Amino acid sequence: GSSRCPPLLDAFDTALEKSVSYVKNRLSPMVKTAEIKVVVKDDDADVADLLKEGLEEVSGETPSFDKAAKLWKKALDKKPEAEGPNANMGSYYFSTGDFEKAVEYYEKAMKAKGSDKNYWREQRKRVEAVMASDGSK
Repeated sequence: GSSRCPPLLDAFDTALEKSVSYVKNRLSPMVKTAEIKVVVKDDDADVADLLKEGLEEVSGETPSFDKAAKLWKKALDKKPEAEGPNANMGSYYFSTGDFEKAVEYYEKAMKAKGSDKNYWREQRKRVEAVMASDGSK
């Protein structure tokens, strides 16, 4: 067959879309209605692998957001300015209720080269809204 393996990539994309939905629902009751991206792509293969491994940790049979966070922190150590590790850590901290850290990491994700700035700005606003509603701010 072809060295590109499009059917395998299509299957991976489908699995990834289903996993993101699953992760979104596992984060926190406060964010169940919000679509939360889990970033798994990066131009550095090692960083991308760590991001994907983190997603696997939260979407496996025994999901562990803490194990995912450790992997995402490793990705952050390798590439501190990257969108993926910062965005995923923002989501991790949002899920744990550490809203100030969530805002900090979403802001870093917004500043990353090539990032989806508008999306992460909206995520930051959601966190700030939760902070304001429960008096955390």
